[in-house]
Amino acid sequence: MKNLGIKILIGVILIFLIILGIQTFRKFREINVLEKEAALLKKNLEKMKAENLELEKEIKYFQNPQNLEKEARKRFSLKKEDEKVIIITR
Repeated sequence: MKNLGIKILIGVILIFLIILGIQTFRKFREINVLEKEAALLKKNLEKMKAENLELEKEIKYFQNPQNLEKEARKRFSLKKEDEKVIIITR
């Protein structure tokens, strides 16, 4: 009778350890997925920070009226009323 009780106890402990092992494995897998996602988000954040810095530089550049006029002339072929535009093609 004592042996049966010990066998049942050992069986219950083994089942408990198996369940605990499965849960631990699932949590480690979940942590791994979350770490990969965090790394991807960090990479995207760095990319967006760099893009933001470039946009801030562009905003500062275009706040100068001379630069704004220069870019408008270049991009849209704008001219002042008393100017003539010469287009050179190759």
